[in-house]
Amino acid sequence: MRIISQEIYFLKRKSDALEAFKTFMVKMEKQTGMKIKAISNDNGSEYVNSAFKDLLNNHGTVYQTTVQYCLQQNGAVERANQTIVEMTICMLQNSGMSQNLWTGAVTTASYIRTGRLPRY
Repeated sequence: MRIISQEIYFLKRKSDALEAFKTFMVKMEKQTGMKIKAISNDNGSEYVNSAFKDLLNNHGTVYQTTVQYCLQQNGAVERANQTIVEMTICMLQNSGMSQNLWTGAVTTASYIRTGRLPRY
């Protein structure tokens, strides 16, 4: 069974990625009752470090990397991210709201994109 989750964690620094992933891992394992078996990323510097690799090794999680900015390997994720960013920019510009509301607009765009709105 393959479960793909879209969770958004807002980080002040890239170094906060490890703690955000730990939070995500605990949440997903408690909600599904299953362990994360593999994680794939694009060799981003926030994930390529010994602490992150040690965490994955200790949990028996396979660490897979792809080529950075390679649409052939990262196409679906890159497109999803691009769509959310474009939706966020449109919402803020059309509403005339401040860029300070970026995190709320990103959260809303992600919520809309995942189809959680009722359909009539």
